Amino acid sequence: MGNQRAAEVYGSLLAKTLYAFSDRTPVLCTTDGTEQDWQQFVDQRGMTIEFTHQLQQGDTLGDKMYSAMLRNQQPNRGIGIVGSDLPSIGQQIVELAEQKLHTHDLVIGPSYDGGFYLLATNKPIEQLESLFDGSNYSHDQVLNNLVRRARALGVTYHLLPIERDCDTIEDYEATMSAG
Repeated sequence: MGNQRAAEVYGSLLAKTLYAFSDRTPVLCTTDGTEQDWQQFVDQRGMTIEFTHQLQQGDTLGDKMYSAMLRNQQPNRGIGIVGSDLPSIGQQIVELAEQKLHTHDLVIGPSYDGGFYLLATNKPIEQLESLFDGSNYSHDQVLNNLVRRARALGVTYHLLPIERDCDTIEDYEATMSAG
């Protein structure tokens, strides 16, 4: 897959992710671009979605996730992060995560590669900072490490249905061949 095709694939995955949150106002956290750039991205796809944009902060992926949740949490409301590389994302997953936050401190969407595609909590994120320790998120024990840290903190958690995210061309091809 060339760079142009890769950009198209990830663009469509991001658009699908934003659509899953179309009845909310998501915060799009990216490594570059401005809110105007990303609004143009949305407009070019004929989407009418309100969102805000923030540049990611932090050195590691864990730092970036923690910072995004910390900056955007609101009192007495759940907060979550979701990857933009999940072909099966839809409003049903978002609604199920919100539902499970009524009975659990943490909701995790596990991925087939041993990572996770969604992380949501109803607890103040400052109480969960240790969940984001570990600078390496590119291995098959990410989910297990996250669950181990959650247990150590004494938080209750719920695992959503396992899904396939698209970290590589092989992931994308497997997803497309599965239907």
